Amino acid sequence: MTWLAWRTQRSLILSSAAAAMLVGAWLVVGGFAFHHSANAPLWTELDVVVLFALPCLAGLALGAPLVAEELDRGTVRLAWSQETGRGRWLARKLLVAGAVIVAVFASLAGLIAWWSRALAVPDRLFTGIGIAPAVFDVTGPAFVCYAVFAFALGVLLGALLGRPVWASLAGVPAYVVVRVVVQEMLRGRMLPPLRFADRTGNIPARLAHAWVFNVAWRASGPGRRAAPQPLVGGLPQSVMRCIAQPGRLPSIAACTRRLGLRYTGSYQPPGRYWPLQGIEGAAFLALAIALCALGALVVGRRSV
Repeated sequence: MTWLAWRTQRSLILSSAAAAMLVGAWLVVGGFAFHHSANAPLWTELDVVVLFALPCLAGLALGAPLVAEELDRGTVRLAWSQETGRGRWLARKLLVAGAVIVAVFASLAGLIAWWSRALAVPDRLFTGIGIAPAVFDVTGPAFVCYAVFAFALGVLLGALLGRPVWASLAGVPAYVVVRVVVQEMLRGRMLPPLRFADRTGNIPARLAHAWVFNVAWRASGPGRRAAPQPLVGGLPQSVMRCIAQPGRLPSIAACTRRLGLRYTGSYQPPGRYWPLQGIEGAAFLALAIALCALGALVVGRRSV
């Protein structure tokens, strides 16, 4: 049965592996090229589009046809009439394709980690593996789990819709919504964020490689509200008026101290990269398992 699962998915698996090899070759060439050119950009638009879309496209490409293609062709009538039953039939197909997804993206994650180190120079924000989203989302175990989640999403949608193309098209927005919600709303709170406060309007140098968010000028002190202050040229209006007073020009820090303002924000330190990777990866893996279970339920109850 495992051999049959391989035979029915062989062309799609081999084409996916070939595409992954092309991406790997692109990373190797780009990494070595950048290593010898300090003027090359760290992240190009092509880098962002390819690496961020890769788990979604590859996962859906393998997952959507897994059940939907056989439903579309009607070959499930023969497969489901065998003694093995629908459950074992689906489990073998999931095992073969899932193993390929994990192996390919684990290899790519390691290669991308090397690539990001090769692209790191002292005056760049990201040096190697980083916690900020630009690097976090394309490295580590979470990157592998994104692909597994997309694969499971494709399996479920394929079982529901019975058309590989429609399942893939429906899976893209669903995948994007989940990823955006996790990145923008949940990831920063998976571990209690730390806070910083500064009177100059600058993020402290010690946070150069941290993931900084929720930055704003806020009033502080007894009886003061913590609401963000309206900005003019990056500084609160009250600070701009203070600086513009006739006579000796006061410093930004002197004005903010006088007005009781602080430039505050939240951040996740670089040392939390692996804990956050583990938490987010486990969450997406759990979602993938739940989607596969729902897919099995749909397959078990679907008429042919």
